[in-house]
Amino acid sequence: KQSNISIEKRMRIIDSLERRVRTFEVELRKSQEVHSKNVKLESRLNELENKVEKLLIRFELQKDGIGKYIDEAKDKPPLRKPTVYYLSGPDPQGFFWDSKKATTKQSDSLYILEINALIPTKGMLSFETNKPEMVRAATASPENFLKPVCESVTGFKGTKITVLQKGQVELRNGKWFIIDGKKMVISIS
Repeated sequence: KQSNISIEKRMRIIDSLERRVRTFEVELRKSQEVHSKNVKLESRLNELENKVEKLLIRFELQKDGIGKYIDEAKDKPPLRKPTVYYLSGPDPQGFFWDSKKATTKQSDSLYILEINALIPTKGMLSFETNKPEMVRAATASPENFLKPVCESVTGFKGTKITVLQKGQVELRNGKWFIIDGKKMVISIS
């Protein structure tokens, strides 16, 4: 009798464990489906952000080329100017700390970060070229100040830096990173 009870008890335990395993498998599949949907949504959101950014750039180019047609359109909201921030040199790993950006020029300001309110996690990076002492410091130590975020078409020696193309940056985890392939392009003479 005891072995029969023991067998019945074991069978109930096995049945219970099998039900739990099936429940966990169902929950795992649901979790994987949700994760897959989140990845797809995040990808789509990035695509839409890029499209909005491109449309804004095209709009700016059209505005510059056509003139004041925006002022004549009464039903359109005014175009927002980007917010300008000032940054010192980048981290050696090629990013800027968001917490260290300043709304006014500082004595060690080397870069300018422009952020459009419509896309607050993306920005344009350029060089603050009005400070000869900072240009000298940057060209004296390009590994620290220039190479992490800039490409130079003329090398890294000289006294004057000209921005040929602004860099594109993206805010991630409190840090502004250069978007792959979108470093600032400069010329040094």
